Amino acid sequence: MKFEVYPLEPGVVQIADGAGNCATLVTGKDRALLFDTMIGLGDLAGFVRAQTALPLTVVNSHGHLDHVGGNLGFQDVYIHPADRALFAANLRVVEERGKNSGLDLSNCAESLAHPERLRDLLPGRVFDLGGLRVKVVPLAGHTAGSVGLLLLERGLLLAGDACTPQMCLFMEGASLRAYRETLLALRALPFDRFVFGHHTGTFARGWLDRFEDCVSLIGRKKPVDYFYSLIPSYRGKAYILKPWNREAQGPVCVIVGKEAEDVC
Repeated sequence: MKFEVYPLEPGVVQIADGAGNCATLVTGKDRALLFDTMIGLGDLAGFVRAQTALPLTVVNSHGHLDHVGGNLGFQDVYIHPADRALFAANLRVVEERGKNSGLDLSNCAESLAHPERLRDLLPGRVFDLGGLRVKVVPLAGHTAGSVGLLLLERGLLLAGDACTPQMCLFMEGASLRAYRETLLALRALPFDRFVFGHHTGTFARGWLDRFEDCVSLIGRKKPVDYFYSLIPSYRGKAYILKPWNREAQGPVCVIVGKEAEDVC
């Protein structure tokens, strides 16, 4: 297993696992912070230690298996308490996803089996890495406990899956109402660039307009039936703003499941 590194700016790099998942490593003068551990492929902990010898904090953006699967190799992994319940749901589908993708997800399954190792994380906390402060911000919608990390000195928001060109609101814990509130709250945050959980590179703040435009299609435009090929039980309705976007390397859309619609 070979990880790829994508430098974003001084002290900030993305790590990709070759299976469409990304983590972000932020390094200050005194400490480092890893945002997400992807799906558990390879020795992520060893790879990160080869990048920095600084004391390390690990934060999960939310509780889905492709963001917590590599937790096993780390101490002091933080997650919003509202997403702890997702670990049981993940355990029900990790075997199916591994079979359909052909990936060895044994590390992921072991990480999911030990939610008691996690530490609670609440929005508002600031991690001081030495010359670089990272603030936890609530970004509910994709899940109840989705969070982002705002790099206060950089105007950079690590968003995980809380907002993304292919926005998914069809899994456990999703809420369209919460996502709409998150989009409004993002307008007040001091950032000019996003980093997403399944795309490399940075995306301009202007993408927020596109996310809002996607939501505005709900109830106005006929959706397309959607199911997630790796876990076919995950289904929803896709409201497509653009069928293809070169920067996102895919469509720009929001996919809403029945559970998310019911709580609106």
